[in-house]
Amino acid sequence: TDPRVPDPEFFRRHGLVSYLGVPLIAKEEILGVLGFYTKEEHEFTNEEVEFFMTLASQAAVAIYNAQLYDETKRNLEHIQALQEIDKAITSTLDLRTVLDVLLQKIDLSLPYATATVRLFNKESGLLEPVACRNLDEKEWKAEQWRGGRGIPNVVFKNKAPWMVSNVQTDPRVQDREFFRKHGLVSYLGVPLLVKDEVLGVLSFYTKEEHEFTNEEIGFLSTLAGQAAIAIHNSQLYQEMVSLAAQLSRSNKVKDEFLSIMSHELRTPLNVVMGYTGMIRDGLLGEINPEQEK
Repeated sequence: TDPRVPDPEFFRRHGLVSYLGVPLIAKEEILGVLGFYTKEEHEFTNEEVEFFMTLASQAAVAIYNAQLYDETKRNLEHIQALQEIDKAITSTLDLRTVLDVLLQKIDLSLPYATATVRLFNKESGLLEPVACRNLDEKEWKAEQWRGGRGIPNVVFKNKAPWMVSNVQTDPRVQDREFFRKHGLVSYLGVPLLVKDEVLGVLSFYTKEEHEFTNEEIGFLSTLAGQAAIAIHNSQLYQEMVSLAAQLSRSNKVKDEFLSIMSHELRTPLNVVMGYTGMIRDGLLGEINPEQEK
């Protein structure tokens, strides 16, 4: 009957009458509330309140320690996952292999349904789809999904993580039908940053609506930083391989040119040297001292 209670019907249905709530406090932080209900109207005494406060204090310490343990365990799991992913993606310099290993490790380590990688193409100026996990890659790379349309472009432009609670209904999202078809709901995109340069975007999707926590965003941003370094090294390696191939072709062309030129010059030079020898020996008539010189 108390007008301060927001949902009295719930308590009527379950026959709950009187209530006492005590805070769960540990290290001056409120972790929650411990509530007690009676089936009949009851005036809680000071002794009862004090007892329940003591009980709540003990419970708060136990809850705090359990939360601290869970947090420590999660941090260790994250560190282990980062180490495994870092070891895997730095074991090769082939870009496609790096991306495949990265997505495979993410799939094994993180509870997200789908992960994708888009890289910025400096020549085309587009954020292009490169690799994905748990998606039809051919369909994902279809023409309408090329740079400029997808939600990762917001991440790329802002150089910061961006989250969408429901990509199937959010009016800012284009091509919502694609996400409905594949059952993708929540989205988080993190930039692949190296020395303040955005190489691309690493995206995560879930099958159910999910609010990414600050802890998750921080961990995935760290993961993206590791991946960005590996991708950057792969791109540099590929540029060096390409440059080496170009230099090799250039040297081959130069050698071919010199070979042709030396062959073409040899015949007329031999003729000139032959006639010069005949003139010097007087076979074509007498020559004066200046000509001989």
